[in-house]
Amino acid sequence: MTGVNDVSARRQDPVALLRAAGARCTCSGECGRTHHTIDAGRCSRTTDLIAAPRDLTVTSPTAACEAELTVWCRRCHKSAVSKAMPIPSIPETDSLF
Repeated sequence: MTGVNDVSARRQDPVALLRAAGARCTCSGECGRTHHTIDAGRCSRTTDLIAAPRDLTVTSPTAACEAELTVWCRRCHKSAVSKAMPIPSIPETDSLF
């Protein structure tokens, strides 16, 4: 049986990717939510799933096509991307000019 992360040869095949993940979100806490401590360290969502790069800093569509993909639920993916790529703070200044 293949493991959750065993997607190397078929990573671009969404059906094989979903099967390898057990038709379930593969987030193991990257999103920062506490539900992962309840269900064996992994998100239990089986709906609203997407295939997206495992490397959350990949933003280019071209790079995403070549990246190792994994299964995320949209909620975990959005939160995990926000954590991985925080919005930089703007330094305060006394004036605009």
